[in-house]
Amino acid sequence: MIILLSKKTLKLYEKYCTKYPNTKREHFDSLTGSEWYGLGLSDEEVAEVLLKCLNEDKIFQVWDLKYKDDPDNPPLDWWEGKLVFKKYKN
Repeated sequence: MIILLSKKTLKLYEKYCTKYPNTKREHFDSLTGSEWYGLGLSDEEVAEVLLKCLNEDKIFQVWDLKYKDDPDNPPLDWWEGKLVFKKYKN
């Protein structure tokens, strides 16, 4: 499922990219779960992550993203991972 992000959230992401230019796009893509891959956060949750980073001068990364298969209930297959916040280093 592809989550459509609001203009507000996309604007926050632009500010995030300007402030932290060496961050990787795939971490951002992993937040929402575009193309059925990622943490599946909502627009509001993505905005919260970006605001936390901008306010606390940190970056986020998504680690250990793994597919969790449920053979008994295929529609309930999902992804899990770790959302981490760290100090930005150039």
